[in-house]
Amino acid sequence: SDLASPELVSTIARIGAFAEVCHDGTGVNPSFVWRNLEALVQDGFPLEGYDALLGSELVDTFRGRVADLRAMVVRREEGGVKEVLVAQSGTERLQQALYDCDARLVRYRFPDSIQDLIDAADVGTWSKDKGNRDGRGKKRVRVKARVHAGFNNILKGLLKQISQAVTHAFSGEGEGIRKLTITGHSLGGALSSLLTIH
Repeated sequence: SDLASPELVSTIARIGAFAEVCHDGTGVNPSFVWRNLEALVQDGFPLEGYDALLGSELVDTFRGRVADLRAMVVRREEGGVKEVLVAQSGTERLQQALYDCDARLVRYRFPDSIQDLIDAADVGTWSKDKGNRDGRGKKRVRVKARVHAGFNNILKGLLKQISQAVTHAFSGEGEGIRKLTITGHSLGGALSSLLTIH
């Protein structure tokens, strides 16, 4: 039996519809989908059952500077909650597959705002080494993380565009947005984990 509640399964399926539409493997640009959404979700059409897309607004769709990966930002409302949703495609091209294979672990540099939160939460490690010490006579050691080099590089190529589109989505008609959802298909799911940190 499924350990996830029916409500959770339904929520994941609705969010997954956006990741699927963003995925390059569909061969259809998301801009085309949103221009023709009412027709495409009808019975017998390619997006039959994708009712979660109805009522949403495509804010922007773009391709990253690294590996040409597609991403999109959507504004929607569900259950009275306004939301911005970021979706990223999965691997579709050889160039992207080559980045998938670059599994070296590289040091991840947390954005300064996140590192400040880590420091404030006192979750780093402490050292008894001599040097810069806090009031307790201990030296603060920065939290270090290592990430998949290929995924990290692809995300770097998308960050500026995603940031601009999310900022745009929260402005103007975006008043009252209370939720940010980040999703993706396959490779896009891996990137979603890294993007969540940002």
